[in-house]
Amino acid sequence: MTAKTSCAVDGCKKPVACLCHHCKENVCSKHFNEHQTQVLNELGPLSDRLNELKMLLCDTEAANGPLIELKIWREERYKEIDRKYNEKVKEYERKLGKQDEEVSKLMTRIGELTNEGDVSFDQVEQLKGEIERVTNQVHLLTTGERRNIPSGNTTTDRVLLNTYVQLGHSKCLIKDKVSCAGEDFYAMESDMSLTGYDGVCPRCGKSHTPLKKGRGFYVSCQTLHERLTKISNSE
Repeated sequence: MTAKTSCAVDGCKKPVACLCHHCKENVCSKHFNEHQTQVLNELGPLSDRLNELKMLLCDTEAANGPLIELKIWREERYKEIDRKYNEKVKEYERKLGKQDEEVSKLMTRIGELTNEGDVSFDQVEQLKGEIERVTNQVHLLTTGERRNIPSGNTTTDRVLLNTYVQLGHSKCLIKDKVSCAGEDFYAMESDMSLTGYDGVCPRCGKSHTPLKKGRGFYVSCQTLHERLTKISNSE
Protein backbone atom coordinates (compact mmCIF):
# COMPACT_ATOMS: atom_id res chain seq x y z
CA MET A 1 0.00 0.00 0.00
CA THR A 2 1.43 3.34 -1.06
CA ALA A 3 1.58 5.99 1.66
CA LYS A 4 -0.42 9.16 1.01
CA THR A 5 1.88 11.98 0.00
CA SER A 6 -0.55 14.89 -0.01
CA CYS A 7 -1.98 16.77 3.02
CA ALA A 8 -4.80 14.94 4.78
CA VAL A 9 -6.90 18.10 5.09
CA ASP A 10 -9.79 17.96 2.62
CA GLY A 11 -9.14 19.97 -0.53
CA CYS A 12 -5.45 20.54 0.25
CA LYS A 13 -3.09 19.13 -2.38
CA LYS A 14 0.12 20.32 -0.72
CA PRO A 15 2.72 17.74 0.09
CA VAL A 16 2.93 16.21 3.55
CA ALA A 17 5.35 18.00 5.86
CA CYS A 18 4.90 16.12 9.16
CA LEU A 19 2.62 14.08 11.39
CA CYS A 20 0.33 16.32 13.45
CA HIS A 21 -0.17 14.99 16.97
CA HIS A 22 -3.25 17.21 17.29
CA CYS A 23 -5.25 15.38 14.64
CA LYS A 24 -3.01 12.33 14.22
CA GLU A 25 -2.80 12.97 10.46
CA ASN A 26 -0.07 13.75 7.96
CA VAL A 27 -0.44 17.41 7.05
CA CYS A 28 1.35 20.11 5.17
CA SER A 29 3.32 22.80 6.91
CA LYS A 30 0.50 25.34 6.58
CA HIS A 31 -2.11 23.20 8.26
CA PHE A 32 0.41 22.02 10.83
CA ASN A 33 0.93 25.65 11.86
CA GLU A 34 -2.82 26.19 11.99
CA HIS A 35 -3.22 23.18 14.25
CA GLN A 36 -0.36 24.38 16.39
CA THR A 37 -2.08 27.73 16.77
CA GLN A 38 -5.27 25.97 17.86
CA VAL A 39 -3.33 24.09 20.54
CA LEU A 40 -1.73 27.31 21.76
CA ASN A 41 -5.13 28.98 21.87
CA GLU A 42 -6.33 26.30 24.32
CA LEU A 43 -3.81 27.57 26.87
CA GLY A 44 -5.66 30.86 27.19
CA PRO A 45 -8.85 29.40 28.73
CA LEU A 46 -6.72 27.25 31.03
CA SER A 47 -4.91 30.33 32.26
CA ASP A 48 -8.25 32.08 32.74
CA ARG A 49 -9.50 29.23 34.94
CA LEU A 50 -6.37 29.37 37.07
CA ASN A 51 -6.68 33.12 37.40
CA GLU A 52 -10.25 32.70 38.63
CA LEU A 53 -9.06 30.22 41.26
CA LYS A 54 -6.29 32.61 42.28
CA MET A 55 -8.78 35.44 42.69
CA LEU A 56 -11.06 33.20 44.74
CA LEU A 57 -8.19 32.30 47.07
CA CYS A 58 -7.30 35.96 47.45
CA ASP A 59 -10.90 36.90 48.24
CA THR A 60 -10.64 37.31 52.04
CA GLU A 61 -14.35 36.93 52.70
CA ALA A 62 -14.73 33.81 50.57
CA ALA A 63 -11.51 32.22 51.85
CA ASN A 64 -12.32 32.93 55.50
CA GLY A 65 -15.81 31.48 55.41
CA PRO A 66 -14.79 27.94 56.44
CA LEU A 67 -12.09 29.39 58.71
CA ILE A 68 -14.70 31.44 60.55
CA GLU A 69 -16.78 28.30 61.04
CA LEU A 70 -13.70 26.52 62.37
CA LYS A 71 -13.02 29.35 64.83
CA ILE A 72 -16.63 29.22 66.03
CA TRP A 73 -16.28 25.46 66.54
CA ARG A 74 -13.06 26.02 68.49
CA GLU A 75 -14.69 28.59 70.77
CA GLU A 76 -17.60 26.24 71.46
CA ARG A 77 -15.20 23.42 72.35
CA TYR A 78 -13.26 25.75 74.67
CA LYS A 79 -16.48 26.72 76.42
CA GLU A 80 -17.43 23.06 76.83
CA ILE A 81 -13.99 22.24 78.27
CA ASP A 82 -14.23 25.18 80.69
CA ARG A 83 -17.71 24.10 81.76
CA LYS A 84 -16.61 20.54 82.50
CA TYR A 85 -13.45 21.78 84.20
CA ASN A 86 -15.45 24.06 86.49
CA GLU A 87 -17.83 21.22 87.33
CA LYS A 88 -14.90 18.98 88.29
CA VAL A 89 -13.31 21.74 90.38
CA LYS A 90 -16.56 22.32 92.28
CA GLU A 91 -16.99 18.59 92.85
CA TYR A 92 -13.42 18.29 94.11
CA GLU A 93 -13.80 21.31 96.41
CA ARG A 94 -17.04 19.85 97.76
CA LYS A 95 -15.27 16.58 98.59
CA LEU A 96 -12.41 18.44 100.25
CA GLY A 97 -14.90 20.43 102.32
CA LYS A 98 -16.68 17.26 103.38
CA GLN A 99 -13.43 15.66 104.55
CA ASP A 100 -12.47 18.86 106.36
CA GLU A 101 -15.79 18.73 108.23
CA GLU A 102 -15.19 15.10 109.21
CA VAL A 103 -11.70 15.89 110.50
CA SER A 104 -13.09 18.82 112.49
CA LYS A 105 -15.81 16.62 114.01
CA LEU A 106 -13.23 14.03 115.07
CA MET A 107 -11.04 16.75 116.58
CA THR A 108 -14.06 18.06 118.50
CA ARG A 109 -14.89 14.58 119.81
CA ILE A 110 -11.32 14.00 120.94
CA GLY A 111 -11.30 17.42 122.61
CA GLU A 112 -14.54 16.64 124.45
CA LEU A 113 -13.26 13.27 125.63
CA THR A 114 -10.00 14.85 126.75
CA ASN A 115 -11.86 17.50 128.74
CA GLU A 116 -14.09 14.87 130.32
CA GLY A 117 -11.03 12.87 131.33
CA ASP A 118 -12.98 9.64 130.93
CA VAL A 119 -12.72 7.48 127.82
CA SER A 120 -13.11 3.75 127.24
CA PHE A 121 -10.89 1.49 125.19
CA ASP A 122 -13.76 0.88 122.79
CA GLN A 123 -14.23 4.59 122.19
CA VAL A 124 -10.54 4.98 121.41
CA GLU A 125 -10.67 2.01 119.03
CA GLN A 126 -13.66 3.47 117.24
CA LEU A 127 -11.87 6.80 116.92
CA LYS A 128 -8.83 5.03 115.48
CA GLY A 129 -11.02 3.31 112.90
CA GLU A 130 -12.73 6.55 111.90
CA ILE A 131 -9.42 8.41 111.69
CA GLU A 132 -7.99 5.64 109.50
CA ARG A 133 -11.03 5.89 107.25
CA VAL A 134 -10.75 9.68 106.92
CA THR A 135 -6.99 9.36 106.33
CA ASN A 136 -7.63 7.00 103.43
CA GLN A 137 -10.19 9.34 101.92
CA VAL A 138 -7.90 12.37 102.24
CA HIS A 139 -4.99 10.47 100.67
CA LEU A 140 -7.28 9.29 97.89
CA LEU A 141 -8.39 12.86 97.19
CA THR A 142 -4.98 14.50 97.37
CA THR A 143 -2.83 11.84 95.70
CA GLY A 144 -5.34 9.76 93.75
CA GLU A 145 -4.09 6.61 95.46
CA ARG A 146 -5.48 4.67 98.37
CA ARG A 147 -3.01 3.69 101.05
CA ASN A 148 -2.32 -0.01 101.05
CA ILE A 149 -3.61 -1.32 104.36
CA PRO A 150 -3.01 -5.04 104.93
CA SER A 151 -6.29 -6.91 105.20
CA GLY A 152 -6.98 -9.28 108.06
CA ASN A 153 -5.57 -12.79 107.94
CA THR A 154 -8.32 -15.17 106.81
CA THR A 155 -7.20 -17.91 109.19
CA THR A 156 -7.27 -15.50 112.11
CA ASP A 157 -10.71 -14.31 111.01
CA ARG A 158 -12.13 -17.82 111.11
CA VAL A 159 -10.67 -18.43 114.56
CA LEU A 160 -11.96 -15.16 115.99
CA LEU A 161 -15.51 -15.24 114.64
CA ASN A 162 -18.13 -16.07 117.30
CA THR A 163 -15.55 -15.84 120.09
CA TYR A 164 -15.20 -13.41 123.00
CA VAL A 165 -12.26 -11.08 123.48
CA GLN A 166 -11.51 -8.92 126.50
CA LEU A 167 -11.32 -5.25 125.57
CA GLY A 168 -10.74 -3.05 128.57
CA HIS A 169 -13.38 -3.82 131.19
CA SER A 170 -15.83 -5.42 128.79
CA LYS A 171 -16.02 -8.78 127.12
CA CYS A 172 -16.94 -8.49 123.45
CA LEU A 173 -18.35 -11.05 121.05
CA ILE A 174 -16.99 -10.99 117.50
CA LYS A 175 -20.20 -11.62 115.59
CA ASP A 176 -19.17 -11.04 112.00
CA LYS A 177 -16.56 -9.72 109.60
CA VAL A 178 -17.66 -7.18 106.99
CA SER A 179 -16.00 -5.23 104.21
CA CYS A 180 -17.04 -1.68 103.44
CA ALA A 181 -15.48 0.66 100.87
CA GLY A 182 -12.25 -1.32 100.73
CA GLU A 183 -11.82 -1.76 104.50
CA ASP A 184 -12.38 -4.81 106.70
CA PHE A 185 -14.20 -4.53 110.03
CA TYR A 186 -15.31 -6.84 112.81
CA ALA A 187 -18.90 -6.40 113.94
CA MET A 188 -18.70 -6.71 117.73
CA GLU A 189 -21.08 -6.70 120.67
CA SER A 190 -20.13 -5.85 124.25
CA ASP A 191 -21.56 -7.59 127.32
CA MET A 192 -22.21 -4.17 128.86
CA SER A 193 -23.73 -0.92 127.67
CA LEU A 194 -21.39 1.48 125.90
CA THR A 195 -22.18 5.18 125.74
CA GLY A 196 -22.40 6.54 122.21
CA TYR A 197 -22.28 3.17 120.48
CA ASP A 198 -25.16 2.72 118.04
CA GLY A 199 -24.01 -0.39 116.15
CA VAL A 200 -23.49 1.25 112.76
CA CYS A 201 -20.51 1.03 110.42
CA PRO A 202 -18.11 3.98 110.86
CA ARG A 203 -17.41 3.87 107.13
CA CYS A 204 -20.92 4.27 105.73
CA GLY A 205 -23.17 4.72 108.77
CA LYS A 206 -25.17 1.57 108.02
CA SER A 207 -25.73 -1.59 110.03
CA HIS A 208 -24.27 -4.49 108.07
CA THR A 209 -24.84 -6.93 110.92
CA PRO A 210 -27.68 -6.78 113.49
CA LEU A 211 -26.13 -5.47 116.73
CA LYS A 212 -27.71 -4.43 120.00
CA LYS A 213 -28.03 -0.68 120.33
CA GLY A 214 -25.72 0.67 122.98
CA ARG A 215 -23.55 -2.45 122.83
CA GLY A 216 -22.70 -2.99 119.17
CA PHE A 217 -19.79 -1.40 117.36
CA TYR A 218 -17.35 -1.98 114.50
CA VAL A 219 -13.58 -2.11 114.78
CA SER A 220 -10.92 -2.34 112.08
CA CYS A 221 -9.67 -5.91 111.63
CA GLN A 222 -6.09 -4.68 111.54
CA THR A 223 -6.57 -2.69 114.74
CA LEU A 224 -8.04 -5.67 116.60
CA HIS A 225 -5.30 -8.01 115.35
CA GLU A 226 -2.63 -5.59 116.57
CA ARG A 227 -4.40 -5.21 119.91
CA LEU A 228 -4.68 -8.96 120.44
CA THR A 229 -1.03 -9.44 119.43
CA LYS A 230 0.08 -6.91 122.07
CA ILE A 231 -2.03 -8.64 124.72
CA SER A 232 -0.60 -12.03 123.74
CA ASN A 233 3.00 -10.77 123.84
CA SER A 234 2.52 -9.19 127.26
CA GLU A 235 1.24 -12.40 128.84
